[in-house]
Amino acid sequence: MKVPASYYSDAATYVGTIYVRVHTKWTEEGDLKGTNLNYAERETITPRIVFDRSEIANPPRNSLIIVSAEEGYRVGQTEPPDGITITAEVSPLSPADLAGKTLPGGA
Repeated sequence: MKVPASYYSDAATYVGTIYVRVHTKWTEEGDLKGTNLNYAERETITPRIVFDRSEIANPPRNSLIIVSAEEGYRVGQTEPPDGITITAEVSPLSPADLAGKTLPGGA
């Protein structure tokens, strides 16, 4: 489901509102797939954002995506384009990084 988000091309330059899909996926790390050896395991969240290429053809590394006053992300590595979308690995922003940012819809 796409949601409105404020797009910053860098930490200080507000570009405007875009629509993105935020994906958070649990992944298991540490186990050997296909075995019953019960090696140590842990689950981690790997956040990603899917962009519409008509809005942003290739999101630059370190650009910011602000979804709400409590949720925002810094763009990392992008995957190759997939048709009309492009997916980027992202990392969550701290509350200090979110402070003072324009929210989607100008709020």
